[in-house]
Amino acid sequence: MIKPAPLWPSNITVPSRVKDVVLKMCDKYGLTPSDIFGPSRKKPIPTARGETYYRLYEIGFTLTQMGYYFGRDHTTVVYSMAKWQNANGMPKLTNYTTRDMRKKVA
Repeated sequence: MIKPAPLWPSNITVPSRVKDVVLKMCDKYGLTPSDIFGPSRKKPIPTARGETYYRLYEIGFTLTQMGYYFGRDHTTVVYSMAKWQNANGMPKLTNYTTRDMRKKVA
């Protein structure tokens, strides 16, 4: 018998404001919290994750905090957020762009 994935990470306490934003994104994209917190890169999960990070940053969460709650490095969070905001024409919340990040890697 397959055990269902938990809705929220069991190893940390996720703040209610994070849960609220994640649930709104789940409703918008037709996903579950375990999809957004999980490792999958199947569409539309990365898009939902990027918007989730963007919305959390708007309300005051830091990149490091989001990385902790989602089990990712803060640079992964900022890249995903920058990619989402560029694709959707949203105002920049950080000084990072996906183009800048690619230049640093190359």
